[in-house]
Amino acid sequence: MSFRLDYFADEFIDISSESAQEIGFTAMDVYENNENIYVQIELAGVDPKEISVTVSENRLIIEGVKNEPPTRQPGLTYHCAECSFGSFRRMFALGSAIDSQRIEAAYRNGILKIKIPKVQDRKSTRLNSSHT
Repeated sequence: MSFRLDYFADEFIDISSESAQEIGFTAMDVYENNENIYVQIELAGVDPKEISVTVSENRLIIEGVKNEPPTRQPGLTYHCAECSFGSFRRMFALGSAIDSQRIEAAYRNGILKIKIPKVQDRKSTRLNSSHT
């Protein structure tokens, strides 16, 4: 699969513009079909009440807190500690071809999935050519 990143970023969502301001690490996938852009973020162990998804000034903002479980206590010796805790934030500039009034977010089994509808008249179309 290949993306025309310049087209993708300019028309729909700029996934690079705010990367320097991210807090915490959250693994993420961004993909699309003809109707929607999807953002999928792994947030295992995060209480849904601690997740906020907002659109402000043409930016999609995903933020929250992953609290440390009670097993993470001072005085314990950890042999491997790869899990991260604390605040996280991802922010993306939305392009002009996005319907920001119809964005949907759902959290299930530790995955936050955001559906961002494309504006009807700006959706990409693929033309089929016939050879004679």
